[in-house]
Amino acid sequence: MHTLRGWGNESEVINTVVRAYKLIRLSSLLVIVLLSLSACSAATKTATLLTAESARPTPLANFIPSPTPDYPPYAILLSRVSRLGPLYATADQVVPQTALEAAGSTLAAMLRHRDDLAIILRTKGAFIAVFGHDQIACDISYIRDSLDCKRYTGGWSATNAQPVSGCSERNLLREPDDPFHRGSKPDSVNNCVHVLALTILRLTLTGDERTAIENRYEAAKKQGLWAGDYAMENYEEFFAEMSQCYFSANVAVPRPLHSHGINGPEALRNYDPATFVLLDGIYRGATDLR
Repeated sequence: MHTLRGWGNESEVINTVVRAYKLIRLSSLLVIVLLSLSACSAATKTATLLTAESARPTPLANFIPSPTPDYPPYAILLSRVSRLGPLYATADQVVPQTALEAAGSTLAAMLRHRDDLAIILRTKGAFIAVFGHDQIACDISYIRDSLDCKRYTGGWSATNAQPVSGCSERNLLREPDDPFHRGSKPDSVNNCVHVLALTILRLTLTGDERTAIENRYEAAKKQGLWAGDYAMENYEEFFAEMSQCYFSANVAVPRPLHSHGINGPEALRNYDPATFVLLDGIYRGATDLR
């Protein structure tokens, strides 16, 4: 049996080499595990940062809606039609085309991360009607026979039975005599966001999502949040008002129906973090629609 100086016999050499190989292999596996853990940690941090970014709304000026895909609306459209955004927007000839485009752009911005919900709306034949500066909601044929049409001063939301939403030209175009003072005062409101949020709730969200909204509404009421605000009217109005806050479309100063003056996703997250998480999970990204 030959021996190697300093190593002993051949069997010992082989055993030593095997042990060294196993040690190297174990070390390699340990390095791989550590790198994998590091990658997972980095991915988790990235996901957290991406979630946090949604509290910073994207200015609408940076967003260009795509044309409306063809689909059969539930009723014949009016004389003027816009194909900008997820749904058709329609109005009488007295309404400027820019108002229709503003309605389509608003919905497009709200659903910019939820193409699936836009598809559901189109499947149900939904569209947006705009009533003009000198018109009232009752002038629009789709709801003219409704007993409630006289109270729709700012617009109305769609239902599954009547999938048409209504927004006001004055509000959409920030006209000086807009009753909601949009774009002219700190207590201004983009009421079309409110209208379209209710439409999204009624026509597209699942039963589980609606239950989650209702549960959050009840929990917020028990916590004493939003006390005195119109948001506490019922769970649907809660969702619509919170949607306005999420899209920076609500009042930024206290007033009787909005006594807390919470506006913008960051303000919503700071005041009512659970509601912010719920809204962020539905819309998946805020846009500035003030």
